[in-house]
Order: sequence, then structure tokens, then C-alpha cells
Amino acid sequence: MPDYSRENDSGGLNRINVRNVDEQRHWCEVLGVSAHQLRNAIQVVGPLAEDVERYLCFVRPDGDTEQAAP
Repeated sequence: MPDYSRENDSGGLNRINVRNVDEQRHWCEVLGVSAHQLRNAIQVVGPLAEDVERYLCFVRPDGDTEQAAP
């Protein structure tokens, strides 16, 4: 499970700031997604890392926003 304790430039814990290139790269690596997928997830559920991870678990690998079958 990813470590959500990292504090970012926006001053918040557990928040993903994709405006910071290094932070965006970090979260893409941690969550195993592309920058496009990360930004899309944040647009849908907001910047909280746990919400983004939960959302990405239900998105198909091709980046489609339909929920994957259980």
C-alpha cells in the first residue's frame, strides 16, 4: 500500500499536486499510472491520494472511466 504521509508543496498531507513535476512523477510511480491517468483521476475524485487510489482500482487499464467487472 502506498505511503500517504508525504507532505507536498501545497502544504497538505495526502494531497497530490500535479502542478509539481517531481510530485506528479512520484505519484505516477507509486500508483503505477501515466500522468494523464493521474490527472483524470484527480479531476474526477479530487486530490486526496486515498481517493485517487480507490478510483484507479476501478478504472480499466486502458484509462477508460467505466468500472471494471468485479
